[in-house]
Amino acid sequence: MLSRKRVSSGSSCIEMLESRQLMSASPIAHALPALHETLAVKVPKTIPLIAGTTYTGTYHALGQLFTLTIAFNTETSSGALTATVTAEAVFPSTGTVKSTGAVVLHGKEGKLTSTITAKLSSNLNTLTGRGAVHGKATVSAAFSLTKV
Repeated sequence: MLSRKRVSSGSSCIEMLESRQLMSASPIAHALPALHETLAVKVPKTIPLIAGTTYTGTYHALGQLFTLTIAFNTETSSGALTATVTAEAVFPSTGTVKSTGAVVLHGKEGKLTSTITAKLSSNLNTLTGRGAVHGKATVSAAFSLTKV
């Protein structure tokens, strides 16, 4: 219940509501948080476009320095990739890229298989991760590649 004050001035009579009660009873004041939540727009993250991009660099394994090149050949809108991974052998590879920049590739050349797990930088200029070649033995190494 709102309290009212009567103010008379000559022949007119004005009734005033207390502003504190008016604001606290305001339906707009209660609706604003819900309205803010409703209007919040979520923008989906996009998958980085890396088809046609090549990254190259070096890695250390077995006490030696090797060159590693990853050329991304094709990419679908869902992030499915084909790539060519060149280390000491050439591995035609397939894999995925996620909206977070995470890249996973699997390749095969003869009796050897390769696995790459990596992360793209936000500007897509570097690819950092770990690779492994599996055969009679497994060789694994970390790498950081730069865009060519």
